[in-house]
Amino acid sequence: MSGRGAETLDGRPRGPSAAAGRRLRVRNIGSWDETPVLHPGWNELLASSASRTVFLTREWLQAWWDAYGGARELMLLVCLDDGGSVVGVAPLFRARRRVGPGWSLRIVRLLGDGGGDSDNLDFIAREGCEAEVVRVVVDYLADHASEWDLLELNHVPAESAIAKALEPEVATRGWRGVAREAPRRVIRLSQTWEGHLGKLSKKMRREANHDVRRLEGLHHVGLRRCESEAELPSCLEALFRLDAARWGLRGEAGNFGLPQRRGFYAEVARRFLAAGRLDFWLLDVDGRPA
Repeated sequence: MSGRGAETLDGRPRGPSAAAGRRLRVRNIGSWDETPVLHPGWNELLASSASRTVFLTREWLQAWWDAYGGARELMLLVCLDDGGSVVGVAPLFRARRRVGPGWSLRIVRLLGDGGGDSDNLDFIAREGCEAEVVRVVVDYLADHASEWDLLELNHVPAESAIAKALEPEVATRGWRGVAREAPRRVIRLSQTWEGHLGKLSKKMRREANHDVRRLEGLHHVGLRRCESEAELPSCLEALFRLDAARWGLRGEAGNFGLPQRRGFYAEVARRFLAAGRLDFWLLDVDGRPA
């Protein structure tokens, strides 16, 4: 088990002692305003887990909720040990889905599921504590079974320790479970442009270098990074405009046609910039983003 961990409820760093072997309790938090104890402890817990991904950071999930939450009900199931230390979080929400005239289901889903922006969603648990976190979360859901109809956990990696722990817990309770798998496409990028070029064929390297030289020979070219919140609106507007122009050539609306989605990326970019996590670059050609 990792020595890094989450903070306690009073903000003090927790020690290296693990929660394994102790009975955890669950606290259902229904508002981000109720979670000062998890900030910055949320990302510290994430760093100590096997679910480390940008899509589970507090910045991403809270911005997602601000954009898409609407009438949905937030359910942050926080798992605490006997000392009040946060060992795990099941970031969930509850929403109604109409399935027929006058009939709807109350569905519990992972925060970030919907809108097409997130991937690799999961519970967050200190590494080595996944099984106990899953157990107490499922216990909580079973105890409150009258408040929901369907548990739908999408975009969870197949290799997730949480997913593996869920299977026997669901089976033990006699719940009917259906699992579907979809391929995950990943492009592994090099750390540098030169490293990327080295992985291309000779023909592609030659063409790439030729295109760069031709562009620089015909135009004034500059590469810049968004460094301040004051720059952010114009940088995002350039991204949205260029995306719409590209997809417009195919007669499609593009990725940022919905106001909700533009609002989400504006907010998550602002939060990442403030946290020093934003790496947003623009290529200017003759003084205009291209």
